[in-house]
Amino acid sequence: MNIYTLLVSTKNLLTYNRPKHWLSTFFVMMLLSSSVAFAQTDVTGTVTDQTNNYVEGANISSGSLNVISDEFGGFKINLKAGDNLIVSKKGFKTVTQIYKSKSTINVTLLQSSGDSTVNVAYGKQSINHLTASISFIDGNELYKTQIQNLSSAINGRLNGLTVNPLQSEPGSEFPSLNIRGLGSYNGNNTPLFFVDGFEAPYETLSAVEIETLSVFKDAAALAPFGVRGANGVIWVTTKRGEIGKTRINFKARTGFSQPIQLPNFVDSYNYASLYNEALSNDNGRVYNPRYSQADLAAYKDGSDPIFHPNINWYDQTLEKTIPNYEANLTFDGGTKAVKYFIALGYLNTPKLFKENTDAVESRLKSTGGAKRYNFRSNVDVTLNKVFDASISLGGSIQDRSFPNYTNYFDLLAATPPNVYAPINPDGSYGGNAIYPNNPIAALYGLGQRNTNARTLQTNFKLNEKLDMVTPGLSLSQEVAFLSYFQGNYFYQRDYARFSPSIDPLSGAIVYSKLGNDKPYSIDESQYDEYNRDSYSIQADYKRAFGLNSFQGMVNYRLSKYVIDGNNVPFVSTGFAGRLSYAYDEKYLAEVDFAYNGSDNFAPGKRFGFFPAASLGWILSKENFLKDNSFLNFLKLRSSIGVVGNDQIGGGRFLYQGYYFGGPSVIFGNNGNSAFGTLAEGAVGNVDVTWEKNLMFNVGLDAQFLNNQLQLTFDYFRNQRSNILSTRSAIAPAILGVALPFENLGKTNSSGVEFSLGYSSPKNKEFTYYVTGNVSYARTKIVNQEEITRSQDYLYRTGKSVNQPFGLTAIGFFQSQAEIDDPKTPIQLFGPVQPGDVKYKDQNNDGFINDDDVTAIGYNDVPLISGSLTMGAQYKGFDIMGSFYGVANRSIYESGPYFWAFNNNGQVPAIAEGRWAYYPDQGIDTRATANYPRLSLTNNLNNNRRSTLWTKNGNFLRLKNLEFGYTIPKTIAKKLKVENIRFYLSATNLFTFSALDDIDPEFPVGYPQMKNYQFGLNVKF
Repeated sequence: MNIYTLLVSTKNLLTYNRPKHWLSTFFVMMLLSSSVAFAQTDVTGTVTDQTNNYVEGANISSGSLNVISDEFGGFKINLKAGDNLIVSKKGFKTVTQIYKSKSTINVTLLQSSGDSTVNVAYGKQSINHLTASISFIDGNELYKTQIQNLSSAINGRLNGLTVNPLQSEPGSEFPSLNIRGLGSYNGNNTPLFFVDGFEAPYETLSAVEIETLSVFKDAAALAPFGVRGANGVIWVTTKRGEIGKTRINFKARTGFSQPIQLPNFVDSYNYASLYNEALSNDNGRVYNPRYSQADLAAYKDGSDPIFHPNINWYDQTLEKTIPNYEANLTFDGGTKAVKYFIALGYLNTPKLFKENTDAVESRLKSTGGAKRYNFRSNVDVTLNKVFDASISLGGSIQDRSFPNYTNYFDLLAATPPNVYAPINPDGSYGGNAIYPNNPIAALYGLGQRNTNARTLQTNFKLNEKLDMVTPGLSLSQEVAFLSYFQGNYFYQRDYARFSPSIDPLSGAIVYSKLGNDKPYSIDESQYDEYNRDSYSIQADYKRAFGLNSFQGMVNYRLSKYVIDGNNVPFVSTGFAGRLSYAYDEKYLAEVDFAYNGSDNFAPGKRFGFFPAASLGWILSKENFLKDNSFLNFLKLRSSIGVVGNDQIGGGRFLYQGYYFGGPSVIFGNNGNSAFGTLAEGAVGNVDVTWEKNLMFNVGLDAQFLNNQLQLTFDYFRNQRSNILSTRSAIAPAILGVALPFENLGKTNSSGVEFSLGYSSPKNKEFTYYVTGNVSYARTKIVNQEEITRSQDYLYRTGKSVNQPFGLTAIGFFQSQAEIDDPKTPIQLFGPVQPGDVKYKDQNNDGFINDDDVTAIGYNDVPLISGSLTMGAQYKGFDIMGSFYGVANRSIYESGPYFWAFNNNGQVPAIAEGRWAYYPDQGIDTRATANYPRLSLTNNLNNNRRSTLWTKNGNFLRLKNLEFGYTIPKTIAKKLKVENIRFYLSATNLFTFSALDDIDPEFPVGYPQMKNYQFGLNVKF
């Protein structure tokens, strides 16, 4: 009964006149005094852990009241004496106490190994009991990097994971990901991606909807994936609601972006000067310039912009900076019966292309951009003591627009600065037959390509707690539907180009027309679509018997993946299981397995058994370490097992032979009767099977100094076999048919991973932390069934997977006499002259040819990668910075970005260091040259893979820098909010590299960006 009810009752009784009710009146007054005596009070408190660090996000409840502790562990709740107060948080033991009329309460939570969990395959496990090798990061850390594709945000964040950019254009960033290096030289090395327990793309998720992102790396973590687990797994779980009042979190940020580095090409004056040299080099080194001194002067002083233009195509078509915007809104909370998490997100990243301010249609004003809308609704319902259910609905809508020209940045690199003015004096587009694609006209005059991509994942789960059968037993059934559809809308046309010239009679400018203006047409015929339906039934068991604790899982799964079009569905199915055992919280053992299959292989040979076993020993629980004040936790772990990879390359259904269309055969006397033929492809092989990966891992986890210093170390060694190959060494050409694929190849991978982190106690005004990680992974080819090679150094066997091979450059020829010297090996790639690249004769046979290539440098996937993150907080101020770096990585410079006049393209600034000797013109760079002599042809001697073009790709980058301020709680309270934080941040701020003229991480195409942002976080 509350006070209001008592007051109403008192009023009614007091106004009742009959004396016989005085006893009732007295009784009500006694109740009122009791109610006042036990009136509820606003109570404040603080939640800390056993090391006196603040615990944020703890749930404090009493009856129907629920509150959450803030980042300083603080909370406020309304209580009366005798109320039960319950304080809980994942990873800690729940505390229950009786409130005794104090105005402040301090609660200490003790860590609980049974509650602190980490995601494993199809479940969760105590982090202390974990014997597998798993790296993980939470969504709050991922949010610090704004990017359209989440893969780029995890670059350098997780030990054992390498992210290699393939494209940087917003909305099109789909980098390659590798876990512990490249395991196969022929098959797919890409890991599997799971979201909330089912295979699904994660790249377009918003960081605010992610709880954790984990990387599964060894056999103990990967065995349940069986035939598909050899390349590792990226496992994403999204956030779910927790008991408590509705919590609203609004995050927004805006700022601007600019390229890290754009290509550096010479201007028209230098282009023309170097063109004269290149032309003369191709003319027997007789100086015969195309551009006169008057031409050069006009280029230099800009006096004739029509016939002597000096166009920087990047300045003409790209903005210096572009804005970006992001906003996210989340709601979560719930009761014991229903919990919910809802997220809405918006991300807008315009592209660098300049707007078409003169567009006749508003749709053509913007020349490129990427917008993404995210939504998620995760609901968990407890139906009764036995049944509970969950529904997870998440998706994204992505709108992208592009110039109607494929590989637009390659066009910029291929168009010299002096070819024509982009816009003629009469307003028409410039162009000619050699360079028909005017970059500005290609941006504004060809139309637009637009895509609308929609991804939707829906999971339904029903869970039964079967404690009435045996304690700790549960059963669950789950179904997941994933759909993706991308519609394309191409609004396109062609335009007329006009090349100006001087009429010799009148002296007026006249134009030669190339092509015609055409009306816009619409093409919506192209689209992409796929669907994946997945089903699962799983039994879980968790129970302790004295000092013995068991946790187990067994499930059956079926997945059907359908790509629209004339494609056979991809089907995978099978069983998986895990049984973990712990004795006295010290001795750990686990077995994992999968029996599953893939439809890629012949009937009767599609299923396999994939086991793994792991052990752990928590030494810190032993008596000789139990009370050690310096060492708080120490665990040794090791695992071994076999997993498979069914994406072996070579196409699907290799157990079947195929026939392809061959040349036509003509019959009859008149020669008009042509008949098609069939050509036999590779012979089918019914014994083709998956790659097998025997994985061994040993690791150590330790915590020191009241758990403030944490260390993790892993050593791994993988032996992969059954890699697809052919017996090329024994196949004579006279055979007349391609040999079948066989599982002949082998590789060995090994490496180490190390991480170390320290965080100061959080109950001080000034706190700080430092974390770092470094990983090394190398894969060596053991057998590749190579053809017989003339020299041992030519074999790929024994080298790293994707090891580059090329010639060893030993300088430039300085004179014709040197070339003609009988001691000089003859280079057979084409005629050479002074200034051409000179190569080492590896086999000393007097000739330079393909027998002289050898292993040079590294591939573009680094052998070593690492990161360092530091941060500090003082009162309301905070600062964070993170570095990311790679080593033992090479870049191969080739094509129009690096080779001067390549396919009539531009001249990179590095070509100014070319070899040249024309003393009559005052040109002599022989002593200082670091670039070969120039040529207008694609020089077959110089433009080939060699150490000259193989550059050091190592770099260290300041990936994130952030300054923030959280306003005091007193001010936030007055504003009716729980928390407000402002911050300034920057990404990709500085890069340290041996390469000054390019971005070492992604040197060509659409550039990677620096981002500068102002952000706001508000919690209600």
